[in-house]
Amino acid sequence: MKGINSITKQKGVFSIEFAMVAFFMGLMLLFVKDSVIALSTRGKINRVSFSVVSLFKERTQLFTGTGENVDNNEIDLLYLFIKQSLGRTINNFSESNLKVIFQQYGFPNRHQKWQRGSAGYECKPKEAGQDFSPITHNAQRRLLYQVTLCYKNEPFMGNTEIGDAIVHSDAISLSR
Repeated sequence: MKGINSITKQKGVFSIEFAMVAFFMGLMLLFVKDSVIALSTRGKINRVSFSVVSLFKERTQLFTGTGENVDNNEIDLLYLFIKQSLGRTINNFSESNLKVIFQQYGFPNRHQKWQRGSAGYECKPKEAGQDFSPITHNAQRRLLYQVTLCYKNEPFMGNTEIGDAIVHSDAISLSR
């Protein structure tokens, strides 16, 4: 009889253990969801930044009459391309979470920088220096083009190492 009596007393303990395990499994699922969303967004941002830096570099073929000089209309068109591309690929895309920095490096000391987007966080591009630009046959350095995209996710679990709230991508390309 003592064995039967102890089994009936254990029914409440099983329910409590099940509730605790279910709670921790739910937290793990939220963490995994945040990580998957952040990695997916990073892949989408990388694809767009690589595409846009190619357009930035090849704009002389796309826009008539432009040489090395870049004007605000060209930057605005590239920014519009970024907004439309990300709007099609990211669910619940918000332009207010997007910040883009366009840079053109010419050597020596010819650096131009344009910033678009009004997100209220710091988006710091990686430094592209002279080491990235090879010397041409006439002893000049080629132009470098850099596009930096930053997009702020809305994570459920807060910032984690994998699922950071701000997804950052840099793309660098050389002129012809």
